[in-house]
Amino acid sequence: MPRSATNRHFRTARLALTILALLLAVIAGWQWLTEHPQHNPWAPLDLRDPAGWATRNKLIALRSDVAECRAVLGRSEVDFTALSPTGEGPCARPDRTELTDYPLAPDTPAVTCPVAAALEVWRRDTVAPAARELLGSDIARIEHLGAFSCRRMYGGQTGAWSE
Repeated sequence: MPRSATNRHFRTARLALTILALLLAVIAGWQWLTEHPQHNPWAPLDLRDPAGWATRNKLIALRSDVAECRAVLGRSEVDFTALSPTGEGPCARPDRTELTDYPLAPDTPAVTCPVAAALEVWRRDTVAPAARELLGSDIARIEHLGAFSCRRMYGGQTGAWSE
């Protein structure tokens, strides 16, 4: 066989092996993402999954989709009550949510749905393990100072809104 034909066959075989290796890497990567949905940006968010690479962006995406946010809470078996919308303009809160049977004190405030989802992740991944490690018990209560106050900065009638 002439040398150029041998080189052509070698290049074709090398290209085929490269394509096969890339295909196997894609399949292995997809399989890994399927087994680790917390890292998969396309997998639906489930708050029972451990936090992963994609969790932050999935939580941020809930800000713009009330229905999906409430679906996430339901799918994650978080007890909550969807409250009626309130407010106008910058004070509008169409996604008010109350976490039921939650260790918040005093009382459980109405929060936005994304805050409820993030609060559940924080409770599960940070507060509950710290309570067990440092206090040797489960969470008795989480004391808060409220969740929302729509007002202008410095108590003025005009100016920037408080965040």
